[in-house]
Parts: sequence; C-alpha cells; structure tokens
Amino acid sequence: MRSFAVVLWLCSVCILVDAKVKLFNSDSGLTPPVKKTPKVWLYTSVAADYDGARWLPHFIKHYSDLGIAKENFLLVLNHNPNATNLAHGETPLEDCIAVLDKAGIKYYLWLDQYSSEKLYKIRLTLLNTVDKNDWIVHADSDEFHDYGVKSVIKFLEKAEKEGLNEVKGVYVDRVSATGELNKVEASPSIFQQFPNKCQVIKTFTTGRDVKAMAYKGFWRTDRGNHQVLRPVKAYEVLKGAPYPGGQSRGVVDAEDLYHLSPYYRYAKVQAPLSAEIFLN
Repeated sequence: MRSFAVVLWLCSVCILVDAKVKLFNSDSGLTPPVKKTPKVWLYTSVAADYDGARWLPHFIKHYSDLGIAKENFLLVLNHNPNATNLAHGETPLEDCIAVLDKAGIKYYLWLDQYSSEKLYKIRLTLLNTVDKNDWIVHADSDEFHDYGVKSVIKFLEKAEKEGLNEVKGVYVDRVSATGELNKVEASPSIFQQFPNKCQVIKTFTTGRDVKAMAYKGFWRTDRGNHQVLRPVKAYEVLKGAPYPGGQSRGVVDAEDLYHLSPYYRYAKVQAPLSAEIFLN
C-alpha cells in the first residue's frame, strides 16, 4: 500500500486571470454575488479483478474519516468480463458492488479490458461534473493520503485562503511487519497490516515518487496523475496525435481528448509559448 507525505504547491506560471473588478458597497446599488463554499470531491478507480473488494472497505473508511462525503465520491469500477486471472467461482465485480452498495456510494461501471488510455477518457468525462472552484482529491485505490491533519476539508480550506490550488505528495510505500506483500484482510486497519514504511519506488525503480494529491477543478493531471497540467502542456498532452501514425501520451494515433478538459472552456492557448485562463 502507499501513503503520502504532503508537499504544497502554488502555481502562478503562465496564468493570466481576467480580473473584472466591481465594487460592492451600500451606495453602489449592486448586489454582491453569493460565494459558494467549494466542495471536495474524491476521484478514484478500482480494479475489481485485482482484490478490489479487499481494498475498498479500507479505502472508503480512510477518505470518509478525512471528511469527504460519500455522495462526493467519483469512483470508476473496472471489471474485465474475459479476465483470465480469476479462480473458478470468484465473483470480484459482485463483491465490489456489494461493498459499494452497503456504503451507499455510487459508481461508474466500466466493463472492459483495463487500459490507462481508455480510463483517461473516462476520468476526464467524469470530472466534468466538478465545478471549476471545487477541489478534487485524486487517489488510486491503494493510495491513502496523509495530510497531517484529521480533516482534508479544513486542510484545503486553509490552502484556499493561502492562494494555493494544488497539493503534491511523495510516495511512502508500506509493507507488512515481516516485509512481505501480504493479501489485504478485512481487519485490523490497513496501517496495522502494513506498518513498515519504505521507499521501493524511489530506491528500486526509475518510477516517479511524486503524485498530485489534490487540485482545483480548473486543473487536470497527466494520465498517471503525477503532475498537474499547465495550459500549454495540457494542449500538447490532450490534443492527440498530430498526424496519422503519430504519438501523443505515448500512444499511436491517440484520440483528441482536449475538448473534455476544462482548458477547452477556460483557456486560450497560443501554443507553444503562452496561455491565458479566464475563469470569470
């Protein structure tokens, strides 16, 4: 399993906010707009065929304890009807659905062979339900964020007041007391089952050990959720292959997904040098 150490990040590069100023006072005759409190959403995807039902109860409890309302879970549940890794009689999809129904959590059901590219399109589509001023907490089903406080809601409220729009985290891998990667059990808690902290990703692989933990609704992240995409980079990553047989996101003939992003609605990109975001 993985937990995270928090790194705060304030982004101000390549962003020009269209500031249309209006003065509101008792003599202006204008009514100040009602400022909505930003919601905090949780986005995740669950692989039913790979112990999804074992992870889910721990995952749901962890993020519910952090204060995220269950109606704000944006959860993609994946099952491959032709999966070959399952033993006879196993019912991973039904088991996951039972957990989610018991918890009262809605989900997007995706019946297909897993593909990170296909999931990226589903994610971009699903996140369009989030208001640009809301926060998105983004975690894989084996990632358990640690914000250093009990409530991620209060943490992000403070971040908002300080002008932050992104929170990054560093991988902290965890293994069992004996160093083994045991199957996840219903009890005890996930942190008791895997008490030892280590840095497998950073030490033994070339993989990146930093991921986006939370970001504002006007941002999106790259396919692996390692970084928030700035407007120009988003255009390059999401626009798709520039010509037949070309590559984007490491995929030949990648589909143009830019229109599914908030940048399509709020950004004016003058590739490859600059971009403006208009949020008003």
